[in-house]
Amino acid sequence: MTLLTIAQAARTAGVARSTIYAHLRSGKLSTTRTPTGERRIDTRELSRVYGAVGQTTQSNVVSSTSLDVALLQARIESLEAQNRLLQDEVEASREEKAKLLDVISRGLLEGPKGKRRKGKKKGH
Repeated sequence: MTLLTIAQAARTAGVARSTIYAHLRSGKLSTTRTPTGERRIDTRELSRVYGAVGQTTQSNVVSSTSLDVALLQARIESLEAQNRLLQDEVEASREEKAKLLDVISRGLLEGPKGKRRKGKKKGH
């Protein structure tokens, strides 16, 4: 799947950009949104609407591939940052659990603190 800008799509299909925009408005042609919100047109969509279109140029493919690589790198960085935050949260939870278990075990070994219960003495 090769995604093209509107200008690249117009050149590839051999039509004016205004024609591409008109077909987008009318619904005859559709776009795909990149994760950054930019509109791109799949070459298969161009072929569907305009028939056999000219071969995409090497610069179009490189441009599209560079965009895909940049988007993927940004996504990887975002996921790595999210992963680090989650690892920090897990570690903090483990530390808190260890502290709570320590408090509980000390409480069970020492017994309850406070007043002792007075029992009845024998013989009175």
